Amino acid sequence: MIFGRWREQVVAAKPVGSPARPPYYSMKGLLLSLVFAVLLCWPMLLTNGPLIYADTANYYSLGDKIVDLVGNRVDPVPPSEPTSNSRQQNEPSAGGGTEGIKLRSIPYSIYTYLTGATPLGLWLTCLVQATFVLFATTTLIPTLSAQEKRYFVFGLIGIGVLSSLPWFVSYAMPDLLAALVVVTYVAMLRQVDGMTLKGRLALIALATAGVLAHYGNIPLAAGLALAIIAWRWFEKSLTFWMTGLCLAPVVLAAAFNLASGKASTGEESVAPKRLPILLARSLEDGPARWYLNDVCATQPYTICELSDTIPDNVGAFLWGPNGYRLATDAQVEAIRNEETEILFEAFKRYPVTQTRALFGNAVKQTVSVGTGELWPLDPAGTEIEDSWRGGGVRAAQSRVLNIFDTLVPLATFVAIAGLAIAVIKRGTSYPLAVSIGLVVFALTLNAAIFGGLSAPVDRYQSRIVWLLPFLLLLAFVRRGREDDATARIRVG
Repeated sequence: MIFGRWREQVVAAKPVGSPARPPYYSMKGLLLSLVFAVLLCWPMLLTNGPLIYADTANYYSLGDKIVDLVGNRVDPVPPSEPTSNSRQQNEPSAGGGTEGIKLRSIPYSIYTYLTGATPLGLWLTCLVQATFVLFATTTLIPTLSAQEKRYFVFGLIGIGVLSSLPWFVSYAMPDLLAALVVVTYVAMLRQVDGMTLKGRLALIALATAGVLAHYGNIPLAAGLALAIIAWRWFEKSLTFWMTGLCLAPVVLAAAFNLASGKASTGEESVAPKRLPILLARSLEDGPARWYLNDVCATQPYTICELSDTIPDNVGAFLWGPNGYRLATDAQVEAIRNEETEILFEAFKRYPVTQTRALFGNAVKQTVSVGTGELWPLDPAGTEIEDSWRGGGVRAAQSRVLNIFDTLVPLATFVAIAGLAIAVIKRGTSYPLAVSIGLVVFALTLNAAIFGGLSAPVDRYQSRIVWLLPFLLLLAFVRRGREDDATARIRVG
């Protein structure tokens, strides 16, 4: 049987015994990660500060509201005294004090506010998350000889200058933490077997933090966990504790979202107060819009109450003048509740169109790399809540961003192609081969989740694509190794 023979070949290629403990996964590695994170902030010097997006202000303001809400519950403000945020006090609230606490990750919103409100502002927001992403990446670096270290450092300089990594280190958004999810799960393929209990618990904590940063990271982590469990079973190395380790970040993140959502908004959900992204995507692709145009006259869907015309794209529905943003709290809740039914009915009517759109968007997302949706801060120094205004215009006018929007994808794809050819010719170690395979799977899964189900934009793929040349670089610098501890296989 072909499956059985292939499985036995994989089992035979797998190194015997546990791998060595990752040498840089230590306090020394954490300090080196901090230094490297500071160096990778060089784009901030060219763009006069951290890069942002419209959602940066949303995360910050939502974090402000949540912290204020929790503080008032612990120590209520006397009725005769104004709240600490007079602007919030003057805003209408139809949600029992939770108006505006919606749409985004609650933990990441709190993190953005707590770091952004310091004297360092969004610089600290970027630096802290980048340090932990780089620290997690140290789990993938094996012991290197002196010559290998030299080659590796030269390669890291290239990645630090020409890849998408420095731009997302400088980005005050949760995007880089998607790479944290991927890196920690790659470490669960092999490297985790050589870690101490403390190292494994730290890995779970890092992975959970990455999953909590964005609602879309939950299915990304779940997909990677299932892939690792399946591969571990295939290579006959799956254990009960390994299954639990893979699932732990997803379960912990879901439980935290349930608890924090209940405490801050009163909603029991894994993704509390989420945006109806899937509905917005189907409206733009056509099926949901066509279905609603047919049934709005007879079917009492809440979305039909918002406007006489059903929005025809993601932006128009979520942020347009006649879309979701003008819905009342009750309508918002109803639209989220009706989303699944509308999508199911639309798919039944237009299965081919919807499937073609899903795959088409995913394929487009796979190769979408660049600096799109990275905006410079307002040089006038406005408040963070207002910093997004005019960001798109500033980005379009930025000569630096325009240059690197061309240079980053070109350098990325050339590096991937060149390193891949070298690795295929010389072969690589089993651990690196399966790690590269998992990153390719992660890029595909990421494109399907964020591009296929949301919208294909550069930043969704750019935030993790740098991991592929990073692992290929490791495989390249270790291409001459022939030792018992690292069984070698041919990639092609």
